[in-house]
Amino acid sequence: MKMIYILKCPSCGNTEFEKLEMKEMFWCNCCGEELHKNELEIEEVKVQIKITD
Repeated sequence: MKMIYILKCPSCGNTEFEKLEMKEMFWCNCCGEELHKNELEIEEVKVQIKITD
């Protein structure tokens, strides 16, 4: 079992962002809000990876 971290928009919960030219700034693809990296929510998710041939 591994732990991964997902960044989420605090306004809409979206997880898709575009990095802006300004350092440490992101734009939410859903609500269009510009967010500093410290404003993003972090969600921990446990995943199990199984590799098969």
